[in-house]
Amino acid sequence: MFARAYEDDAVSRWVLPDPSDRRLRLERAGVAVIRRTIPEREVLTTDPPVGMAIWAPPARPRIATWRL
Repeated sequence: MFARAYEDDAVSRWVLPDPSDRRLRLERAGVAVIRRTIPEREVLTTDPPVGMAIWAPPARPRIATWRL
């Protein structure tokens, strides 16, 4: 879902210009964001999965924003 949300985004297209591997790379990026920023790794989705919310605790992020 993370990858689908950003696949057609202008910034994603600029950073990942090759459409043949953009979704895979965005999927990996989504997993990395969740693993590094959310200790509980809890992601809420709708059913069917058409939306999601990632809730991070109100503490300092575990990864610097510039690295995301």
